[in-house]
Amino acid sequence: MSGLAKETLSNLGVSPRTKQVILFDQDGIKITLELPVKVQIKLNDQEYYTCAPVLHNNTLFPIESAEFIVKLNNVRSTGGAKNEIANVQWWDPINFDGNSSMTFKCHSVKPKDKRTCTPDVPDSSQIRWSSTVSNGDGRQTLNNTLSLVSLICKPADPNSEIDDGPEIIIG
Repeated sequence: MSGLAKETLSNLGVSPRTKQVILFDQDGIKITLELPVKVQIKLNDQEYYTCAPVLHNNTLFPIESAEFIVKLNNVRSTGGAKNEIANVQWWDPINFDGNSSMTFKCHSVKPKDKRTCTPDVPDSSQIRWSSTVSNGDGRQTLNNTLSLVSLICKPADPNSEIDDGPEIIIG
Protein backbone atom coordinates (compact mmCIF):
# COMPACT_ATOMS: atom_id res chain seq x y z
CA MET A 1 0.00 0.00 0.00
CA SER A 2 1.38 3.45 -0.87
CA GLY A 3 2.34 5.97 1.82
CA LEU A 4 -0.46 8.31 0.76
CA ALA A 5 -3.03 5.50 0.96
CA LYS A 6 -1.82 4.51 4.44
CA GLU A 7 -2.00 8.11 5.63
CA THR A 8 -5.47 8.55 4.15
CA LEU A 9 -6.68 5.39 5.91
CA SER A 10 -5.12 6.45 9.20
CA ASN A 11 -6.94 9.81 9.10
CA LEU A 12 -10.51 8.65 8.31
CA GLY A 13 -12.02 9.91 11.61
CA VAL A 14 -10.43 13.35 11.47
CA SER A 15 -11.69 16.40 9.67
CA PRO A 16 -9.93 17.13 6.37
CA ARG A 17 -9.96 20.78 7.42
CA THR A 18 -7.03 21.74 9.63
CA LYS A 19 -5.90 24.73 11.64
CA GLN A 20 -2.48 25.93 12.64
CA VAL A 21 -2.02 25.91 16.42
CA ILE A 22 0.71 28.23 17.71
CA LEU A 23 2.72 26.54 20.47
CA PHE A 24 5.40 29.23 20.81
CA ASP A 25 5.79 32.75 19.38
CA GLN A 26 8.55 35.00 20.66
CA ASP A 27 11.10 37.37 19.10
CA GLY A 28 10.53 36.19 15.53
CA ILE A 29 10.64 32.48 16.34
CA LYS A 30 7.40 30.55 16.11
CA ILE A 31 6.56 26.87 16.59
CA THR A 32 3.28 25.64 15.10
CA LEU A 33 1.40 22.37 14.83
CA GLU A 34 -1.15 21.68 12.09
CA LEU A 35 -4.12 19.84 13.64
CA PRO A 36 -7.55 18.77 12.37
CA VAL A 37 -10.47 21.02 13.28
CA LYS A 38 -12.51 18.01 14.51
CA VAL A 39 -11.84 14.40 15.47
CA GLN A 40 -14.64 11.87 15.74
CA ILE A 41 -13.84 8.75 17.78
CA LYS A 42 -16.07 5.69 17.99
CA LEU A 43 -16.67 3.97 21.34
CA ASN A 44 -13.58 1.99 22.48
CA ASP A 45 -11.68 3.11 19.40
CA GLN A 46 -8.91 5.52 18.46
CA GLU A 47 -8.05 7.92 15.67
CA TYR A 48 -4.61 8.82 14.36
CA TYR A 49 -3.22 11.91 12.69
CA THR A 50 0.24 12.23 11.16
CA CYS A 51 1.90 15.54 12.05
CA ALA A 52 4.98 17.22 13.51
CA PRO A 53 5.72 20.72 14.81
CA VAL A 54 7.14 23.28 12.40
CA LEU A 55 9.78 25.84 13.44
CA HIS A 56 9.43 29.24 11.71
CA ASN A 57 12.54 31.45 11.80
CA ASN A 58 11.52 35.07 11.13
CA THR A 59 14.81 36.48 12.47
CA LEU A 60 17.95 37.71 10.73
CA PHE A 61 20.02 34.84 12.11
CA PRO A 62 20.11 31.19 11.04
CA ILE A 63 19.12 28.72 13.74
CA GLU A 64 21.74 25.98 14.02
CA SER A 65 19.49 23.75 16.11
CA ALA A 66 16.40 23.85 18.27
CA GLU A 67 15.06 21.40 20.81
CA PHE A 68 11.75 21.51 22.65
CA ILE A 69 9.26 19.25 24.40
CA VAL A 70 5.58 19.14 23.46
CA LYS A 71 3.14 17.68 26.00
CA LEU A 72 -0.30 16.63 24.78
CA ASN A 73 -3.13 17.07 27.27
CA ASN A 74 -5.99 14.58 27.52
CA VAL A 75 -9.39 15.88 26.40
CA ARG A 76 -12.02 16.72 29.02
CA SER A 77 -15.74 17.17 28.42
CA THR A 78 -17.05 20.69 28.09
CA GLY A 79 -20.13 19.93 30.22
CA GLY A 80 -20.57 19.90 34.00
CA ALA A 81 -18.22 17.28 35.48
CA LYS A 82 -15.32 17.89 33.08
CA ASN A 83 -14.68 14.15 32.77
CA GLU A 84 -11.79 12.88 30.70
CA ILE A 85 -13.23 11.72 27.37
CA ALA A 86 -10.10 10.96 25.34
CA ASN A 87 -6.52 10.00 26.02
CA VAL A 88 -4.05 11.80 23.72
CA GLN A 89 -0.51 10.63 22.93
CA TRP A 90 2.33 10.94 20.46
CA TRP A 91 2.09 7.57 18.75
CA ASP A 92 4.65 5.24 17.19
CA PRO A 93 2.66 3.20 14.61
CA ILE A 94 5.58 0.81 14.04
CA ASN A 95 6.13 -0.29 17.67
CA PHE A 96 2.61 0.55 18.99
CA ASP A 97 4.04 2.78 21.70
CA GLY A 98 2.72 6.10 22.98
CA ASN A 99 4.01 9.01 25.06
CA SER A 100 2.22 12.08 26.39
CA SER A 101 5.40 14.16 25.96
CA MET A 102 7.82 14.15 23.04
CA THR A 103 11.09 15.96 22.43
CA PHE A 104 11.46 17.45 18.95
CA LYS A 105 14.60 18.71 17.22
CA CYS A 106 15.21 20.93 14.20
CA HIS A 107 18.52 21.58 12.48
CA SER A 108 19.66 24.40 10.18
CA VAL A 109 16.72 26.76 9.75
CA LYS A 110 17.75 29.72 7.60
CA PRO A 111 16.44 33.26 8.26
CA LYS A 112 12.89 33.79 6.96
CA ASP A 113 12.48 30.01 6.50
CA LYS A 114 10.71 27.14 8.28
CA ARG A 115 11.42 23.47 8.89
CA THR A 116 9.44 20.47 10.10
CA CYS A 117 10.98 19.09 13.28
CA THR A 118 11.70 15.43 14.01
CA PRO A 119 10.75 13.53 17.18
CA ASP A 120 13.40 12.04 19.47
CA VAL A 121 11.66 8.68 19.10
CA PRO A 122 12.07 8.32 15.31
CA ASP A 123 8.79 6.54 14.48
CA SER A 124 6.53 8.66 16.72
CA SER A 125 5.00 10.49 13.79
CA GLN A 126 1.35 10.51 14.81
CA ILE A 127 -1.03 11.86 17.42
CA ARG A 128 -3.46 9.24 18.73
CA TRP A 129 -6.79 10.12 20.33
CA SER A 130 -8.34 7.18 22.21
CA SER A 131 -11.87 7.28 23.66
CA THR A 132 -12.20 6.76 27.42
CA VAL A 133 -16.01 7.07 27.71
CA SER A 134 -19.06 6.01 25.71
CA ASN A 135 -19.96 9.55 24.61
CA GLY A 136 -18.92 13.14 25.13
CA ASP A 137 -17.83 16.37 23.56
CA GLY A 138 -14.79 18.47 24.41
CA ARG A 139 -11.90 20.48 23.06
CA GLN A 140 -8.29 19.48 23.40
CA THR A 141 -6.24 22.10 25.20
CA LEU A 142 -2.73 22.85 24.04
CA ASN A 143 -1.93 25.67 26.44
CA ASN A 144 1.45 25.47 28.17
CA THR A 145 2.49 22.49 26.06
CA LEU A 146 6.07 23.63 25.51
CA SER A 147 8.16 22.86 28.54
CA LEU A 148 11.56 23.69 27.03
CA VAL A 149 12.74 25.72 24.06
CA SER A 150 16.47 25.68 23.41
CA LEU A 151 17.93 27.50 20.38
CA ILE A 152 21.44 27.85 19.02
CA CYS A 153 21.74 30.81 16.65
CA LYS A 154 24.77 32.21 14.88
CA PRO A 155 25.42 35.08 12.47
CA ALA A 156 25.13 34.18 8.79
CA ASP A 157 28.81 35.04 8.28
CA PRO A 158 30.64 34.89 11.64
CA ASN A 159 33.90 36.16 10.07
CA SER A 160 32.55 39.32 8.41
CA GLU A 161 34.23 42.63 9.25
CA ILE A 162 32.10 45.27 10.93
CA ASP A 163 33.30 48.87 10.77
CA ASP A 164 31.37 50.03 13.85
CA GLY A 165 34.15 49.61 16.45
CA PRO A 166 36.20 52.40 17.95
CA GLU A 167 39.02 53.98 15.99
CA ILE A 168 42.32 52.82 17.45
CA ILE A 169 45.29 55.20 17.55
CA ILE A 170 48.69 53.97 18.62
CA GLY A 171 51.48 56.36 19.54
